[in-house]
Amino acid sequence: MRSMPCVLGLLTVCRLASAAPEVRRFTIVGGAPLAAIGKEVCTIKSPTERVCEWEFVDRGMGPTLTAHIVVNAEGVPTLVEGSGIDYDHNPV
Repeated sequence: MRSMPCVLGLLTVCRLASAAPEVRRFTIVGGAPLAAIGKEVCTIKSPTERVCEWEFVDRGMGPTLTAHIVVNAEGVPTLVEGSGIDYDHNPV
């Protein structure tokens, strides 16, 4: 019976390690009449790491940006990386 807590603990760790990242999707709405003009997709890779992709289109133009954010245990950012293109399709 002593090995039961160890087995349960090991199963919990294995389940957490194999869990797929959580993905959150958002729609950007604007214009007249209101319509979907963009989107944001955030992938939560761990409690301290996020990768978010954001874009919108306005008459064929618009930015497409990706942000990679990592925070420490206190919630202070330790890494913030951004890439993509701006409204006029110039690299950022």
